[in-house]
Amino acid sequence: MAILDRAFADVNDDDPCPCGSGRRFADCHAGRRARDPS
Repeated sequence: MAILDRAFADVNDDDPCPCGSGRRFADCHAGRRARDPS
């Protein structure tokens, strides 16, 4: 999962999703963004 965490780390909600779906990040994988464990 660390690879996905790095791929999604610098993505803004309005950017295309790095998964390649062509959807906005907010509409695709934004809920799967790595959360701060603290």
